[in-house]
Amino acid sequence: MSPIFTDEKLDVSRVAVIGAGPCGLAAAKYLAAEKKFSKIDVFEQRATVGGVWNHTPLNLVDRDFTVPRTQPTKFPDSAIWSDGDTSAQFVSPVYDFLETNIPHTLMNYSDQEFPATASLFPKHEVVTQYLQNYSASVLDLITLETQILGVERLQIEGSRCWRLDLLDLKTSETRHAYYDAVMVASGHYNDPFIPQIPGLAEFNKMYPGSVSHSKYYRRPDIYAGKKVVIVGNSASGIDLSAQISAVSQLPVIVSEKAQPGTSFEQHSLIRMVPEIAEFIAEGRSITFNDGRIEKEVDCVVFCTGYFYSFPFLKTLDPPVITDGSYARHLYEHILYIDDPTLAFLGIPQRVVPFPVSEAQSAYVARVWAGRLPVPSRSGMLEWEAERLVEKGEGKAIHNLAFPKDVEYINKLHDLSLSARRVDGLENHGMGINAARSYAGYSRYGDSPNKALSSTVAISACGRICDGGLLPFQPRSSVKPTSATIIRRMISLVPYFLPYYRTSRTSRQYCSSGSISRALEHDSMTEKRIVLITGGNTGIGYEAVKALLQSDRAYIILMGSRSVENAKTAARRLETEVPNTLSAVEPVQVDIASDESIKMALEHVKASHDHIDALVNNAGGQFDWEYQQGSITLRESWNKAFDVNVSGTHIMTHVFMPLLLKSSDPRLLFITSGLSSLQNTSERFYPDHHPPPPGWPKTFDFDTMAYRSSKTALNMMMLNWSWRLTRDGVKTWCVSPGFLATGLGNDHELLKARGAGHPSIGGNFIRNVIEGLKDADIGKIVHSSGQVQPF
Repeated sequence: MSPIFTDEKLDVSRVAVIGAGPCGLAAAKYLAAEKKFSKIDVFEQRATVGGVWNHTPLNLVDRDFTVPRTQPTKFPDSAIWSDGDTSAQFVSPVYDFLETNIPHTLMNYSDQEFPATASLFPKHEVVTQYLQNYSASVLDLITLETQILGVERLQIEGSRCWRLDLLDLKTSETRHAYYDAVMVASGHYNDPFIPQIPGLAEFNKMYPGSVSHSKYYRRPDIYAGKKVVIVGNSASGIDLSAQISAVSQLPVIVSEKAQPGTSFEQHSLIRMVPEIAEFIAEGRSITFNDGRIEKEVDCVVFCTGYFYSFPFLKTLDPPVITDGSYARHLYEHILYIDDPTLAFLGIPQRVVPFPVSEAQSAYVARVWAGRLPVPSRSGMLEWEAERLVEKGEGKAIHNLAFPKDVEYINKLHDLSLSARRVDGLENHGMGINAARSYAGYSRYGDSPNKALSSTVAISACGRICDGGLLPFQPRSSVKPTSATIIRRMISLVPYFLPYYRTSRTSRQYCSSGSISRALEHDSMTEKRIVLITGGNTGIGYEAVKALLQSDRAYIILMGSRSVENAKTAARRLETEVPNTLSAVEPVQVDIASDESIKMALEHVKASHDHIDALVNNAGGQFDWEYQQGSITLRESWNKAFDVNVSGTHIMTHVFMPLLLKSSDPRLLFITSGLSSLQNTSERFYPDHHPPPPGWPKTFDFDTMAYRSSKTALNMMMLNWSWRLTRDGVKTWCVSPGFLATGLGNDHELLKARGAGHPSIGGNFIRNVIEGLKDADIGKIVHSSGQVQPF
């Protein structure tokens, strides 16, 4: 793959942000925090901030709404003026009884919690107020009631820039403004898609207003006593069918895509049917793919999603939007490959949007401020080509459903954390950064930021079992079918699993659900056995802790040179993780001693006939001892290779017979980002500057022996991976990132240089053990989500 980073620095001074919704507000905050840009203008066509979260009243429909609707619009939104309005309105997809489908403990920005009085799944009014509160620090950057008619790339006197064509909705006056960079933060929930189905246009023409889209739904009252067909069974389809069934003819008919042979579960309130084959205007009839016919249909509501649509970019070449199924030519779903001074926020789908927008904003702000290198065009094109091969053309390319959203957030977070420091910025020159995601909660640095407590998880589980885990809770007694419940539960289970415990309370509370029974079964299955060397401190300790917090059951063999230190660490974990499915067993092992390794093997064999995973975490960095004069240069190198290479190899060799008895053996070698030959040769690291001429050379942070030993470890992993290929052993090097561990004996120096908390590495090790990196066997997997080059 081509080198992804260049030495190019962008010369950006004037920045425009299109949209003051959740993405645009995050962009404004992170751009302002750079203290680099001379001009930051945020344009919002509505009269208030918040974007689509601004609720609009009943019976508002876009003037250009057509049935069917198979291409994205080429025109800006039409402003709607009603009697008595003091400002223009734009139709929002938010309906009267909408509540979030994500707990507010997961969806909030990193620096602002929802009010303590907010329900777990807040009403839309609460979210709107939350966004308005969040905007307080950047209101002076926002120009409201200003619509973007066009954005064009120009070359003026040898310098490239972007011209924005602006319409003042209060005065109807137009003007131009010029910027060095443009952030598109207008979202993708505005331009509704309605598929082409035989007879649909004629049906709609004969019965005007009978066909609609979920964007224009507000409340169920208008469907009272009517026969209703819902097309689509994703979030909005499920909620609308539940709400409408409280007042309409029964059952509400829900048409969804399905694989051949699917059995549709029936319910007294909702009838599931396959896709529509044809509309027949005469008799107001609809036929379905299985041959059934529904007659005298009063209303059809399409819950079929939206186009990606940016009509103000109609002159852009190559275009980002063609058929509207996805946004083209975007690196990491953000940077326009042909010109990285154009960026997009909020493109990914099936993510937790507010944290994603923060991570994206932090990354773009640093690139435009010149603190992060600009990706090379060839590298970005290769990234896009790989995604197209993997996902194909279409909306799937932006689908980052769990755990991809977690990996994506963390990748951007760690890239932002690697930015060049600048005096005067927050966090000792690093600037503000988004929170890292931990598959259910997030942290910034080493301080907890937000967490879904077990109490919250239990109450959410109760809502799941009682109400069916609807994306938005209806104001009715309607419950969806059990098949729908299971599908919706599965969609959010990953966010709740880290907090599921086998307490009697949670079992009783969730006892009525199929997923509850599945969880109970999982908790009773045989515990997997994981041996972690160096498990009593640093990353090893955090890996043990992460496994204890898992929804899966483990026996964790905590390796330590001192059994007393292991016992002390285990007692500490009992207080930090009081409720767990797993158990910790101390094991004394010093990987620098052959005799100690053999004794550890006998100790483990006395209780267990196999192990399922060996995590070679124990390591040493002895360069600092040489620098302090306590050992010789030769001793520092010999000790580094004895522990990090020789000892690790012998540990693996001795325990291999036990590992091969596992049904799913996993072998992990903990390496370092400093070990990469490619990154070192390309001078990837921001602090990688050669020292001045002369001898001797002095460094504040010299790690030559350590990083050389870890490079050797990478080669050793490749050999083990090759040797064990036919044994089915999954093998990796795991690069946890730059973390404040005990290596080097100077935590404060590491933190001052931007090191993260060891829990980042611990959680990532758990993810590898639990299969989230099975696509990258035999490689160096980095906690950012990337594959680290050798």
